[in-house]
Amino acid sequence: NNTLAGVIGGLPVCHGAGGVTAHYRLGARSAAATLFTGSLLLALALVFGAALPEILIRLAPGALAGMLLYVAIQHGLLAAQLERVPERLVAAGVGMVTLLSGNLAIGFGAGVAALTLHWAARRASEWARAQARRSPGLASEARREATS
Repeated sequence: NNTLAGVIGGLPVCHGAGGVTAHYRLGARSAAATLFTGSLLLALALVFGAALPEILIRLAPGALAGMLLYVAIQHGLLAAQLERVPERLVAAGVGMVTLLSGNLAIGFGAGVAALTLHWAARRASEWARAQARRSPGLASEARREATS
């Protein structure tokens, strides 16, 4: 799947949001980025051979920490661009659910549920306004009943 995605210029399908954010923000916009990364990994394997895992074990934790920090900052900047309070609440809520549960799938599910509920509430509100415009007499009668 990823080979095909790279050939046609798509994003990798087994990547999380952090990897895609880092790749995109660092300039990866075409299949050449995937080809370059694969070529680099292949060259490292050919040059270092069986010693490569030992080298990566020593380098990986620091490199991963740096990449995670970079991605966290980029995601924070993306969240700061959300203009409406409900959008910011969903973003913060998904982050908190994910943090507290320690499970990205649960955070994702919470986000989908929140967005679905928000969408349904908006649709219901729009429907109610449309009904009130169609029959203003019923709307004023309903308001009188509610206040009495």
